[in-house]
Amino acid sequence: MPVTLEYVPRISEGGTFIGAMSLDEWLDSGELVASVGVVEVAPGAVALTIDNVAVSATELVINGERVAAGRAVVFRVSGQLAAQVQADGAGLYRVRATVRTDSTPFREHVLDLKMQAL
Repeated sequence: MPVTLEYVPRISEGGTFIGAMSLDEWLDSGELVASVGVVEVAPGAVALTIDNVAVSATELVINGERVAAGRAVVFRVSGQLAAQVQADGAGLYRVRATVRTDSTPFREHVLDLKMQAL
């Protein structure tokens, strides 16, 4: 079952958004994200593009918290249209990332980040 992150970033219609999802809360000490398997968007917004998906290579600050390298997923979103997703209630997009850890055996986490297009 996916975990929905509480933070809902507001992104401008047609702009570019650099997003990050921290997994600190779900990773054990010393455990890192090994790979990002699937990134998808709902509702099926044909204009939306997600690219540059990667495991964080450096320390990041996400929602005011320091997140060590390898413990977050980063991505770029562009092409969002507020009018296209109003049926979802207030122009919300959902970005879902499926990640695997470097533990043995590996663990898989599914995270949802909602974004509001304005």
